[in-house]
Amino acid sequence: MKIHELKTINPYFTDMWLMKKRFEVRFNDRNFKIGEILNLTWDKVDIQKGRVILEETKNGERRQVPLAGKALDLITQHQAKRVICSKFLFPDTKTYKKPIDIRSAWNAALKRSGIKDFRFHDLRHCCASYLAMNGCTIVEIAGVLGHKTLQMAKRYSHLSDSHLSEVVSKMNEKILG
Repeated sequence: MKIHELKTINPYFTDMWLMKKRFEVRFNDRNFKIGEILNLTWDKVDIQKGRVILEETKNGERRQVPLAGKALDLITQHQAKRVICSKFLFPDTKTYKKPIDIRSAWNAALKRSGIKDFRFHDLRHCCASYLAMNGCTIVEIAGVLGHKTLQMAKRYSHLSDSHLSEVVSKMNEKILG
């Protein structure tokens, strides 16, 4: 999915401020898995150091996720408006005792934006691909996504045809002048 297509989803969350913020954090810092961002609790967020500590990850290892730029700004803004009675960053708005369920809001936003066949998890593939196309090494991509193996990071990274054409063009320009 192209970056301009991803940006078209966000306006469709206008009826759900928390969903919009959650998507913006995910969009701006795509190294979170859906379960990780939904289950985030305030005690695992360190705004001063710009990081989130994930104790329970898919691979069973503790992981630090750096927060920077827009994602850090969004979480800082969100903290100022947080619901004090909830430990979750994005609580269910009825009880505040559990994380919010995003499925219906996500599906509705995709439908309104005209985007088909795109899962929330696909944002991680987009993250890896954009990192690769912007010069990050496979080791850096694995680190950002929290992958134990380079093979897994490779599986997530996809180079677009236009990017490959641009790379060949740049090479030809340097070699042939």
